[in-house]
Parts: sequence; C-alpha cells; structure tokens
Amino acid sequence: MFDVAWVRFVTSGTLITCHLVASRLAHRGRKESPKPPTPKWVHPLIAVSMLGFYALIGPTGGDLAGGVGNGIGIVLALVAVAFIPRTPVRYPELAARSLFYVALPLATGTPLGLLVLSLPACAVSTWCCHLADRARASEAPNTMPALRYRLVPGVW
Repeated sequence: MFDVAWVRFVTSGTLITCHLVASRLAHRGRKESPKPPTPKWVHPLIAVSMLGFYALIGPTGGDLAGGVGNGIGIVLALVAVAFIPRTPVRYPELAARSLFYVALPLATGTPLGLLVLSLPACAVSTWCCHLADRARASEAPNTMPALRYRLVPGVW
C-alpha cells in the first residue's frame, strides 16, 4: 500500500492536518503563560526540513517491514496528536511535536526523513526547552518547576 507515492503524500498531509487541528483545539480557551520568543531561525529551519522531507517522500519512501513500520509511525503520530494537552511534562506542546516529527518519516516509509526532518525538529525543541528554562530561572530564580521532566516523561 505504501509503495504508491500518492498514498504516502496523502498519509503525511492527513497526519499533519490532524496535528494542526488538535494543537489549535488544545490551545483554544486556555490562558497562555508568557513564553520566551522563538528564535528567528527556527521557522525557516523547520520549513526547509519539511520541504526536504517532502522531496524525499516520492523517491525514497515505501513499505517499512511490509507496512508494519508505517503502521507504527501512524500510531505514534496519532499518539502525539492525542497527548498534546495531556503530556505530563513541562513543555507538552514541544514533546508532542517532537514525537510527531519522529513518527512522520516512519509513517511515510522515508528513513532519510529521520535525518532531514526529525533530527532538526528534535534539536530545535531541545533548544527551545533550554531557552524557556533559562527565562523561567531569570524570572523566579528560587522556584522549583511544577513538572520535573521537560520533554520525555521519566527521562528528560
């Protein structure tokens, strides 16, 4: 099924749309706490990564382990979408986004996408966590954060 390029493109587009809708719904009606501004280089980097990923879907994508790897990627992407508002970490939106960007290349069967899309996205998420922690420490230096883990529950 994933040997056909248009199926991979449709799968990717559908998962991205689901992620965007879930993210908007999770933020609707919620009072946002002030966050440090995202560095200006983040959006162009993610845009270039996404374009590179989409350039790889057609020629390098396909079935992973007979479609099992693709199914795992789809499940991981849906888990990321479902847990945007419920992740027990300090930065749930960054955690969900990181998991989503790891799952997307698996869902489309594009292993090189892990280097082109997942690696930069996870590095940016880690950097944004670092910036947010620094901003929080400068605002209230002697307060302990409400949640211990930043992105991965039980790990970091």
